[in-house]
Amino acid sequence: MKLTVLGSGTSSPSLARGSAGYLLHAGQENWVFDTGLGTLHRLLETGVGWNRIDRIFFTHAHVDHHLEIIHLLFQNNNFQSPRTRDLHLYGSEAFFDFFGKVQALYGKWIQPSAYGLLCHAMDREEIQIGRFRVRAGAVDHIPSSLAYRVESPTARVFVYSGDTDYCASLIDLARGADLLLIEASTPNAEKIQGHMTPRLAGEVGEKAGVRRIMLTHFYPSCEQIDRMAECRESYSGEIILAEDLLQVEI
Repeated sequence: MKLTVLGSGTSSPSLARGSAGYLLHAGQENWVFDTGLGTLHRLLETGVGWNRIDRIFFTHAHVDHHLEIIHLLFQNNNFQSPRTRDLHLYGSEAFFDFFGKVQALYGKWIQPSAYGLLCHAMDREEIQIGRFRVRAGAVDHIPSSLAYRVESPTARVFVYSGDTDYCASLIDLARGADLLLIEASTPNAEKIQGHMTPRLAGEVGEKAGVRRIMLTHFYPSCEQIDRMAECRESYSGEIILAEDLLQVEI
């Protein structure tokens, strides 16, 4: 597996960071986790593009994590190059309740014209996709929030927290991961409800026994601090700071 960061920022506009979005090369498929603003542009920069995505996993229904699914679905019906391969979407039941309202709002403009749009609700579920195993778990953010664990055929493990506060369910989901992509939205001194700081993210990684953690989802105040040092207060493993277009082998 290989992870490419498409957006390491938040809802706060940034010249350097798009909103949440991550590309996982899983065998022969391209999986995207969240589609915040800037995701489609970054996909073009990676050389993958909008029409080579096989599956999209949504962590929750906040705008900085899903907004560009509307653009993507609209583009899939482009009269010059319409999508013909099925597209699979994954998320919680609460997310798809929300998504149904989005579909009703935009109507025919985002309804598939030449492909199948397959929605899979997977609250705390484990599924098999080819030779990959994917497990979801509820986390402490909003009712639609999920984190994801992906296990490869070679027993490599990738975990993505989405947005969450410190919680036992994330520690359980992340056990023994080779890479934990985890939000660290604000400095340790500026903790806000529903989100983590570098120190709390490190504590999750330490208790879960993960090999490497990648901190992401940075609000502007994080640019003014030593995030590595704040995370090192609680975590003894390798720490990576997410940057847009950064690629990491798992």
